[in-house]
Amino acid sequence: MFVIRIKIKYRWDETYIIPKPSLYDAMQYAFECAKTRCMCSGFPETYEEFIWKCNDDSSGYSIDVLSQSAQLMI
Repeated sequence: MFVIRIKIKYRWDETYIIPKPSLYDAMQYAFECAKTRCMCSGFPETYEEFIWKCNDDSSGYSIDVLSQSAQLMI
């Protein structure tokens, strides 16, 4: 289980708890969740475009893995 935070242009951010087996799958799933919830203009259409923007320091896009071994406590 992964905890992933996505930030968009310093105006929007959300943190997701993703129960996927691999980091790549978890990051891609978090992107899809953010894509449906974010109301920011210019949100990338594809995961690859989003990662490209995250690697550009001036874009304001970021994806951070906060935990790779999170446990859900109920």
